[in-house]
Amino acid sequence: MKIKVVFDSTCGYSRSQLEKIGAFLAPLTITVNGVDYLDGVNMDAKWMEENMNKDSVIKTASVALGEIEKAYRAALKEADHVIYISMSKKMSSSCSNGSLVGRYDEFAGKVTVVDSIITTPHLYLIVDKV
Repeated sequence: MKIKVVFDSTCGYSRSQLEKIGAFLAPLTITVNGVDYLDGVNMDAKWMEENMNKDSVIKTASVALGEIEKAYRAALKEADHVIYISMSKKMSSSCSNGSLVGRYDEFAGKVTVVDSIITTPHLYLIVDKV
């Protein structure tokens, strides 16, 4: 059985960095001054450093269900099974969202969700191990 891994963006890697190692990204949404960005896709830590200031209003949201669906579909084009690894479920609903999407009929029996039990910035360490 061929397996692919999907990480949420708290892993600290961009979509292109994960693609180079054969993994996939499910990005969290970060809203800066009312504009939504996808973490690791159209913004990263460097962008945040360059574009925010003390007056910036920043909000975060867990990975949207639609983004998880996209990542699962992309991974399943290359594999028989997907493992989704997210930030601790005690810190974010990304893990729960991954489980919810994994129960959709098209993904039934094809997705395993792993609660990393850790938070960023330590999640990036798992990427190298996996």
